[in-house]
Amino acid sequence: MCRTAAIGLALAAWSAPAAAQVTALYDAGTGPAVLHPSNHWGWVPQNFVANETAGAPLINDAGTGNNAWRIDDGGAVLNQPLYSTCVDFEPTVCGVGPVRGAAVQNGWRFSAIARYDADHSTANNGQGNMGLSVWMDNRGYYVLLDLVNNDLRATVYRGQLQTRQWTLTTGGSGTAAYHDLALRFSPVSQSVFFEFDGRVIDTTVGQVGTGHPNTLEWGNLGRDRGRMNFHEVAFQVLLPGDYNRDGRVDGGDYVTWRNHLGTAFAAADGNGNGTVNAADYGIWKNQYGAAIVQGSGVGGVTTVPEPTLAALWTAAMCGVFTAIGRHPAAPFGNRPPCT
Repeated sequence: MCRTAAIGLALAAWSAPAAAQVTALYDAGTGPAVLHPSNHWGWVPQNFVANETAGAPLINDAGTGNNAWRIDDGGAVLNQPLYSTCVDFEPTVCGVGPVRGAAVQNGWRFSAIARYDADHSTANNGQGNMGLSVWMDNRGYYVLLDLVNNDLRATVYRGQLQTRQWTLTTGGSGTAAYHDLALRFSPVSQSVFFEFDGRVIDTTVGQVGTGHPNTLEWGNLGRDRGRMNFHEVAFQVLLPGDYNRDGRVDGGDYVTWRNHLGTAFAAADGNGNGTVNAADYGIWKNQYGAAIVQGSGVGGVTTVPEPTLAALWTAAMCGVFTAIGRHPAAPFGNRPPCT
C-alpha cells in the first residue's frame, strides 16, 4: 500500500531527480595535490599582488585531513585578495541567466567549509575581514569573520550600513577547526540567512547597490587583514521544502523536519526564523511532489498537483518506516524503498 500510493503521487518527479544543484564550486580535496581555484569552475583572482602570492595550497591543513587553499592578506598594506565569479558563467550580462532565474525562484545557498587561521590586525576590528558575499539583483549579502580573544566572530551586514556581530566559538578555539558557514536565500520569506555549522544565526536584507553584477566572492572582503584556509566553496540552487537536499520534496523531508522539530537545524528551517516549527511543515506540504529534474535545464523544477491529506500521511509514514525499519544486518540498499 505504501509503495503504490507514493509512486502514484510522485510519478512526475520520479524520472530523474537530482540533488540540490551545485552551479559553482571550489574543492581542495584530500589527495596529494590541491587544485588552483582558477582551474576549478573558473574562479577569478582579485586584488592579488606579486603574482598572487597571497594564495597558496595546503596539504592536510593542521592535521585535519583537509586540503585547503589559503588566502593570506598578511602584508603591510591592505590588498583584499579574493576570488570571484559570475552567478551565470556565460551570460550576456554577468550573472543574468538561467542560474540566476532558478536561484531566485527556488532558493540558493553559498557556503564555505573553512578554517580561520590568523587575524593580522585589529585596526578595523568592528568590521571583520575574511568571509563570503553574494550580489543578486542589486543587493549584496556579506558575512565577515575575525578573531576576538582568539574566538571566531562573525559580522553580518544586515541592511544598509547596519551590522550585527556574533561570537561563534568559546574558550579561545577560533582557529582550531573547520566550520561550515553559509548565506542562504529563501523565496518563501524573501530573506537571506547566515548559517554556521548547521544553525541559523542571523537574517539580512542586504546592501543596495544599483547596477552591481550578480557575483559570488570569497576571501578578504573587509577593511582589515587576516588569513583563512578554504577547503570547499559551493553555490547551490535549492528547492523549498527539500529539507534533506536530495533534489525532491517527499516523505524523507518530513522525517528530517520531524526529527529536528523545535531545534535550530538550518536545513529544515524553511522560513529561516531560527526554529524548526509548524510553519516549516507548511512549506513542505505546499511543495510536496516538486523536484529538480535532470535534463530540464539549470534549476529545472517539476511539480505535481497538491496532495491530499491521506497522501501526505502515507508519504510521512513511508519516511518513518524507512527511518526506523533499518537494521545493521539488512542495510537500506538491500530492501525495497518506501517510495
